[in-house]
Amino acid sequence: QKVHMHMVDLMSSIICEGDTVSQELLDTVLVNLVPAHKNLNKQAYDLAKALLKRTAQAIEPYITNFFNQVLMLGKTSISDLSEHVFDLILELYNIDSHLLLSVLPQLEFKLKSNDNEERLQVVKLLAKMFGAKDSELAAQNKPLWQCYLGRFNDIHVPIRLECVKFASHCLMNHPDLAKDLTDYLKVRSHDPEEAIRHDVIVSIVTAAKKDLLLVNDHLLNFVRERTLDKRWRVRKEAMMGLAQIYKKYSLQSEAGKEAAKQIAWIKDKLLHIYYQNSIDDRLLVERIFAQYMVPHNLETNERMKCLYYLYATLDSNAVKALNEMWKCQNLLRHQVKDLVDLIKQTKSDASSKAIFSKVMVITRNLPDPGKAQDFMKKFTQVLEDDDKIKHQLETLVSPTCSCKQAEGCVREITKKLGNPKQPTNPFLEMVKFLLERIAPVHIDTESISALIKQVNKSIDGTADDEDEGVPTDLAIRAGLELLKVLSFTHPISFHSAETFESLLACLKMDDEKVA
Repeated sequence: QKVHMHMVDLMSSIICEGDTVSQELLDTVLVNLVPAHKNLNKQAYDLAKALLKRTAQAIEPYITNFFNQVLMLGKTSISDLSEHVFDLILELYNIDSHLLLSVLPQLEFKLKSNDNEERLQVVKLLAKMFGAKDSELAAQNKPLWQCYLGRFNDIHVPIRLECVKFASHCLMNHPDLAKDLTDYLKVRSHDPEEAIRHDVIVSIVTAAKKDLLLVNDHLLNFVRERTLDKRWRVRKEAMMGLAQIYKKYSLQSEAGKEAAKQIAWIKDKLLHIYYQNSIDDRLLVERIFAQYMVPHNLETNERMKCLYYLYATLDSNAVKALNEMWKCQNLLRHQVKDLVDLIKQTKSDASSKAIFSKVMVITRNLPDPGKAQDFMKKFTQVLEDDDKIKHQLETLVSPTCSCKQAEGCVREITKKLGNPKQPTNPFLEMVKFLLERIAPVHIDTESISALIKQVNKSIDGTADDEDEGVPTDLAIRAGLELLKVLSFTHPISFHSAETFESLLACLKMDDEKVA
């Protein structure tokens, strides 16, 4: 420490009392800030840093002159450090921003350079400087900030992409700049480049997942709009992003009731997508419903409570979409059950034809029907050859299959078909899609019983209706409607003494509406 102090004293007096600072001397100090040197010799870096802080006023004109020669006049031969100018600017800014007072306007000039690569370098540099946690650069240098924002509309795609990626850091570290960013992100959310539209969503969702207060309603709305993008990759990112935000702030209430209210529209919006023609969209809605809206891994009573209050707060189109979803899954379950029954029959021309036509019907319910057809034929062959898998599938599509059993069956089938040597297995992916659509992960006999108890609690006045923000009358009506729908799609799940007793109790009630 003492040696360090003596050296700083000695060197600072040479710089402050000398007539001039030669380029050679400046290079000797600055070379220690270049990342490669900095990592090799930490002591030399600390020494250079302390020296620059101590002599900031005296050395600043020489630093300005060096950057002026390299950036403005293009004289790269004056120093071996010319190729590291952007690294040096970042380091010097972090040491003492006063060292760069006259250099920053030069960066503004460079942002308008005709050279794409040069503009990209400056944009990357400024992203680090504006986005850093304690940076006040945007407030201190408004013209530079405005000039940087202009690069969101740059003609060069990698530059627009860099700006959009910067947005999430900026939103997280500088919420006060969200207003400035919103207008530019709006334009980029309609960018002709798919990758840029995709990254706009990623930036907004990343910030929202950190803290919902970081994103305003306009930003969330851009994500909402992209759920109807013409490209599947963008739609998927937007849907998954909204689903994650919904789970965090609505289901797990991580930021209180106000936040949950702010994003209450997400559940309806996601279910409305079930009306889209694309099978990919519909399958993703089913997956989102099972993982984010009513997570299938919740304990039965919790799961049914979650479904009960969700159903009571959905708008009418979302309710129709959810009913349609159960209907489609139920229909597919029956188709697969028919296929298993056909496979069990003695082989004949007639049975082979019947199996083929059944396979065709099932493939229409899977992504990429062309490939799915080949995979389904292969899966049919597996079912004919492997009794264990056939038995597991038979259990899965049986009307008496419980949610717990279903999970076990899916696990066993995928384990048996998986090949550890093959990291990507399109055949297995297709089988997983099929199993995901037909496995009863929400509704079984135990679930129906729990759901009826939940309705009865509302009728008795012992439920948390008000806490959940649902008027009791509405909750009861929605609960009974839900039971009615499920009695069509899952009739066998109602076949239990407990369920019948609870339903009889409902019928005997004085409340005419309920009966």
